[in-house]
Amino acid sequence: REVISRRHLIEVLLASASQPLLMPPVQISPDVDQHVHGGLASAAPLAQAIAHGATTIYTVMLTPPEAPPARQHFGWVGGTGWRFLEVMAEKLLVNDLRRALDTNRVLRERAALEARAAELLDDEHYRALFAEDSDDNGHNGSERRLLDLYVIHPERGLPGDGRTFSPAAARDLMTRGTEAVHLALAAGPLEGWPGADHEG
Repeated sequence: REVISRRHLIEVLLASASQPLLMPPVQISPDVDQHVHGGLASAAPLAQAIAHGATTIYTVMLTPPEAPPARQHFGWVGGTGWRFLEVMAEKLLVNDLRRALDTNRVLRERAALEARAAELLDDEHYRALFAEDSDDNGHNGSERRLLDLYVIHPERGLPGDGRTFSPAAARDLMTRGTEAVHLALAAGPLEGWPGADHEG
């Protein structure tokens, strides 16, 4: 929605930074509703990007693709809550990206099938076989398209967490991030999920 004032912008930024369970929700004037950070519900808003015509998507992860369990002791409920939010965000993001890769795989297989059918069938039978039918949401198959999906991620877990800030640590993270970008661009768009059997 449109930002209508400086105060409104500040409220929006505060709400976007409000971590559920750990921070109080923020009321954005003139709404009566309260708001929190929405990243847990849509960590990688791929659907919105695709709906706006995106064909190349770059996603930045703050954890390795297959993050190991946290090897630490949680002595208070806030620490447990923070870890719960981290795990939920990671799982949602990974699931969104895997679905996008699965869609890519299906589209490639369909294209190969269509090409083979075009060689074997006459025009009438080909059109009958591949007529586009709308799904339950009113979308048809021609609207789905291959994505060039790049995932930028650290090779190992990053130090610290989002609750603390240190200029030296931030510089180190920026260096690591630059290296991860170069690696992701050199590798090209993902065909399958890193470090895992994507077909499984």
